[in-house]
Amino acid sequence: MKNIWHLDLDSFFVSAERLRSPRLRGRPVAVGGEGGRGVLASCSYEARKFGVRSAMPTFRALKLCPTLIVVPGDHDYYSELSKKVFSQLESYTPIWEPVSIDEAYLDMTGTEALFGPPLIAAAKLRQTIFDATGLTASIGMASNRLVAKVVTDFCKPDNAHFVPPGTEAAFLSPLAVERLPGVGKVTLAWLHDREIKTIGQLQRYPLDVLGKHLGKFGHYLFESAWGRGTTEFFEEAKTRSISREMTFEVDIDRYEELKQIIWTMTTELARELRGQKEFARAIRLKLRYPPFQTVLRSRVLESPTHHDSALFAALTQLFDEHWEPGAPLRLLGVGCVLGEGERQLGLFENTTRDARREDLDHLKDKIREKFGDKALTTGRDIR
Repeated sequence: MKNIWHLDLDSFFVSAERLRSPRLRGRPVAVGGEGGRGVLASCSYEARKFGVRSAMPTFRALKLCPTLIVVPGDHDYYSELSKKVFSQLESYTPIWEPVSIDEAYLDMTGTEALFGPPLIAAAKLRQTIFDATGLTASIGMASNRLVAKVVTDFCKPDNAHFVPPGTEAAFLSPLAVERLPGVGKVTLAWLHDREIKTIGQLQRYPLDVLGKHLGKFGHYLFESAWGRGTTEFFEEAKTRSISREMTFEVDIDRYEELKQIIWTMTTELARELRGQKEFARAIRLKLRYPPFQTVLRSRVLESPTHHDSALFAALTQLFDEHWEPGAPLRLLGVGCVLGEGERQLGLFENTTRDARREDLDHLKDKIREKFGDKALTTGRDIR
């Protein structure tokens, strides 16, 4: 049985500011934009007692809590702290995945002999992080990612909780239905209209009715209510690799638009490969559907390459094989595993054509490096 952890730093931005300004400790604090159009990125637990929440307009937060201290964000500082935290994870497990600047999943399966039972091991990791950075973290532990994330929200702040395998549904049952990831205002209103206010009530609701009204999301809700989630990790290869990915503000389901995004990211990959005098020997594709379902696919190339068109053709083929037409995506990523920097020519390769393509790609790189990315545009770039 899998042992999956979800780690979340407590009020990360606020905690980071308190490290360099102790006077903020114990006071209602928020990090975000000031002025009439400012929005809060994070707030302390002292501020939350007044109803202040992240993503809330600053002016509204100040009305709820007039003594609120608003601090402008410092992304570079937060990024450095985040790196220090994540560097500690590598000494606990080789398989972990950051999902934001202050949040990560860990696969701790099989580590009990090294660190002890889950709660003891979690206490060790939390202490390690605190000793290295001064930050506190909460950790949820379960048999899959979905339940682990719910557990983290359940036990915050500065705590850890373990849900033993087989007890997922019982743990979730008394919790409010909005605790499930992906349940927003519209879905919540639909559920409340049907007197579904707890996850236990959702567990007893007919699956066919959920599917009829909510489609695939209805099936996701039903499976989530019973504590069934994924255990897959997107783990960067230990070999050398490069990648690009894009998270969309609004989910995208239009094929041509997604294909154009693949092209843009592919040209960036190819340009970096050529700059390093490297070749891609395998490609990767990452698709994330709402709310959190992630599909990862990879393929070894017949012939290593660093040409825009060859990489694009291979990635497009992989995308066509694994994207469900019409299904909205919230994230799209492409990547490649690097070869040894030299490539053996195939017996029947058209060396003249390949040499011309090589010259053209390098010419494009030189022009764009000197005059900017907009200096040279191909038809594929603007299609």
